[in-house]
Amino acid sequence: MSAIANQVKDLAAHLGLFVTLLEREHAALTAKALDDLNSIIEEKNRLAGLLGNQWSNLRSSLGLKQALPVDLKAALTARGEQAALKDGQLIGQLSERARDLNQRNGALIREQLRQTNKAIDILQTMSRQNATYGPDGLSHGGLAYSRTIDKA
Repeated sequence: MSAIANQVKDLAAHLGLFVTLLEREHAALTAKALDDLNSIIEEKNRLAGLLGNQWSNLRSSLGLKQALPVDLKAALTARGEQAALKDGQLIGQLSERARDLNQRNGALIREQLRQTNKAIDILQTMSRQNATYGPDGLSHGGLAYSRTIDKA
């Protein structure tokens, strides 16, 4: 197997791992399992950097100016890299899947952020309108409660 075929194979393998991480991120966002996101995002960022380097090296090896799967296929065909064409096609499919998942995950993050900001606004408005409890344990500032903390 040629060096270029190895580069394409490695890129396809790492892109597959990246798609799996995006799927895990999607599942965590959907389930609102926010504690799981830190490790997923750290790994995703690490792998994104690796993919960027691999793609850049492959583009350089093939003399490509753009990073499009159609350009990869044409370059591999022109160089007679038939063994790498299957992995090149897989790169195109995985790239599409990654793009779709990334857009969906972004939409979920934006919605979560919108909901969080709305909740913060409500809490801040309520805290400005109503003091919760005074030093005597009684509610103050217009809340409807009249019980002390020890009797709540």
